[in-house]
Order: sequence, then structure tokens, then C-alpha cells
Amino acid sequence: MAGFNDADLVLLYPSLAAAGVQESQIPNGTAAVLNFQAQAGQAVFGGGGTYKMLAVVRDLTDGTTIANFSQAGAFGDANWLTPVVSHAFNLGAQPAAKKDHVYQGIGVLVVGNINPDVSFSESPLFIII
Repeated sequence: MAGFNDADLVLLYPSLAAAGVQESQIPNGTAAVLNFQAQAGQAVFGGGGTYKMLAVVRDLTDGTTIANFSQAGAFGDANWLTPVVSHAFNLGAQPAAKKDHVYQGIGVLVVGNINPDVSFSESPLFIII
């Protein structure tokens, strides 16, 4: 749990649906999401400060970047209504050519503009089957 004056990226994981069960394998041709779960302490959230959710999904097999995501706003807006948030970035369906490729997501939560609080998380490795 994030401290009173803190915000943390708690979990980053792939699944077949928003806030769904974590998957270690995603069938090619099947839509998937990268779930980004974070918490903000009461002082940070109540102050209405700014945040940025950033994520990248890399194909570790061929060294390419599959997707980049970003969501920015202020605490209490439509994308971060309560101190605990779960946001799903749409990864989309991966083509058959990506079969047997290993992927990993990297997420960053940036809170504030001056001396921002930054936290990172890496998703577990997952494979396109």
C-alpha cells in the first residue's frame, strides 16, 4: 500500500481482459491487455496532483518494441477516480508471425511535475503461442 505522501506502481501484467487473470501465454490472433495497477496515498490523491502512466511492451525474441502507452491526468479525473486504480492498455491481437516470441512489459508511474515521485514495474515474461 502506498504511504500517505506516496504513489506506487504496484503491478503490471498481461491478461486477456481488463483486470483479468494474469496470463503467461497469449494465443496469436487473440486480443490482450497490459494491466497497470497503482495506488496513491491520501495526501497525494487528495491534493489533486498530476500523474503519468507510461508503459512499453518489448519483444525480447527479435528486439522490437510492440507498443508504447501513456495516460496522463490529475488525481480524481475520469481515469483515476479513487486512490487505487487499475488501467488496461490495449495490446491488441498479435499476428501468427509472432508465435513463440517472448514479450515483457515495463511500466512507469510519474507523480508530480517538480521533483516527481517515480516508480517502475516489469511484467512477468509472457509468450505468444
